[in-house]
Amino acid sequence: DYKVLKARGIFANANFVITDHAITTNNFVDKFGRRVTQSMNSAGTYNYYSYLGYQIQVPSIKTWFYGNVGNNGGKYINFVNSEENIIRNNRYSAYFSGSFRREEKMSLSLRADLSYNQSVSSINNTIKTKYWTHTYSFHSYFALPFKFEFTNDIDFAFRQKTSVFDKNRNTIIWNTNLTKALFKDKCALAFSVNDILNQNIGFMRNIQSNFISENTYTTLRRFWMVAFTWNFSKNSAQNSN
Repeated sequence: DYKVLKARGIFANANFVITDHAITTNNFVDKFGRRVTQSMNSAGTYNYYSYLGYQIQVPSIKTWFYGNVGNNGGKYINFVNSEENIIRNNRYSAYFSGSFRREEKMSLSLRADLSYNQSVSSINNTIKTKYWTHTYSFHSYFALPFKFEFTNDIDFAFRQKTSVFDKNRNTIIWNTNLTKALFKDKCALAFSVNDILNQNIGFMRNIQSNFISENTYTTLRRFWMVAFTWNFSKNSAQNSN
């Protein structure tokens, strides 16, 4: 449901999917840890997804708000040494964002994203994987005198430790940029610094089947850059954005 003049919206979605004769694996593991994998079919696999969102604009303060809550998960089946193993995954999430804009002068925005993940396997139901992740992002833009523009982007990522993955994976990524328009806005000179705090890491944590994996990898970290851009369009006003 959406009202254009008020920019108010209510959004909802839900789906449920059953996979008949899903292709799964039968893992044979010996005492040395060697694994042989066989493909086979299984019954009873399903997954689901749902969310509810709300959006509203407050014209008097030129501010927009949006938020949603969601839930997704499923039931998966595989076999370990021919013994049936039922895995149930579930994820609860919540998201909120707000933004304030004054045309051609400034803009501010804030986002928050929280999720709670859990997984349990029937073959060893005494071990339950449970952890939180929450991220926060802040963006600001200011038009300064003498055709300068200044932007800041800060992203906070907090990942709860688990009994297996007990290292600190929290990061704060801070990028900033200062731009000066030149020659009647036909050109721009910019100076930027990415990852000011030098904390950027490649990170991915995923629940698959009856195990949880965490991957970290090398990525581009702190650096600075000077850039010069030239707009070749004849209608610079129309294409300035």
